[in-house]
Amino acid sequence: MSDVKTSFAGGNDVPLIRVEGVHKQYQNGAVSALNGVDLEIHKGDMVVVMGPSGSGKSTLLYMISTLDIPTSGSVYFDGKDISSMSDDEKSEIRSKIGFVFQDYNLIDALDATENVEIGVTARKRDDREKKFTGKSAKDRAVEMLRKVGLGDRATHTPDQMSGGEKQRVTIARAIAKDPFIIVADEPTGSLDSANGQQIMDMFKELNDKGFTVLIVTHSEAIARRYAKRLVNMKDGKIASIEVIKP
Repeated sequence: MSDVKTSFAGGNDVPLIRVEGVHKQYQNGAVSALNGVDLEIHKGDMVVVMGPSGSGKSTLLYMISTLDIPTSGSVYFDGKDISSMSDDEKSEIRSKIGFVFQDYNLIDALDATENVEIGVTARKRDDREKKFTGKSAKDRAVEMLRKVGLGDRATHTPDQMSGGEKQRVTIARAIAKDPFIIVADEPTGSLDSANGQQIMDMFKELNDKGFTVLIVTHSEAIARRYAKRLVNMKDGKIASIEVIKP
């Protein structure tokens, strides 16, 4: 286990995410992306992972999100070892994660509402929404767009939006899942400073409302301004963990 203190919360509560002794190698071991990483993320945390290019921060995010698997070590989601799960079980885990990426991953042929609906149906919420709230997937998508300030852009396609607006759509899609955790990989990397700050302010508001948020960035300014816990990575290892805001 690492000498770096990895737990962000006291007590005996089970962390939402636990990474234990994770190594990740590529090209038959020629490239080591992660070299024995230990980390815990608890419900309600806002964790920012930073480090230079090649430090392993995005690879760590992929491990946590079940988008990739460790060469060795374990990743636990809500106390369950992901490595022992079937493909269907991993898919169910991914349906509970709200993804926000630098390149947006929107479908150009769909308008904003239709793109957000994908997030709703990813957790098979449509029937439940109708039964318990009277809302269809489309109703919920429109509601989420309003929450991120895009109620008047609901019928616009990605090519009719600015970068900041497209990133807001991805956030609306992410929260439409009612996710256990929001995972964002360089979410401001394609934006100017003003739009980037608006997006980060939005993540902070979501965290204030109880969402667990994990963000990967290369920007120390962003990390120190918004993180509750700052994870510094170097050479595939966690160099330090700082408590920014108790």
